[in-house]
Amino acid sequence: MSRAENTAEPLRLRARLRWLYHGTSTAAVRFRLVMIVIDRAIIAFFLAAPRLKAAGWAFYLLAYATAAVLSLDPAARALAYT
Repeated sequence: MSRAENTAEPLRLRARLRWLYHGTSTAAVRFRLVMIVIDRAIIAFFLAAPRLKAAGWAFYLLAYATAAVLSLDPAARALAYT
């Protein structure tokens, strides 16, 4: 793989994230609305977590999925910003 091919992929990812997070197209607005829904679902999970602990493995599955989303979103926003 040449050097030009190596550097092209991250630039496309950054451009796509910048377009999704800061764009004005219909797809970008829908993406941000989905992110708002995900944020609200995470808040609901934190509010319901004390009651869900009795669910066993399902609670841990939700907790790890929430942790993944909480770690990927800021990373994607940072890539979009730079």
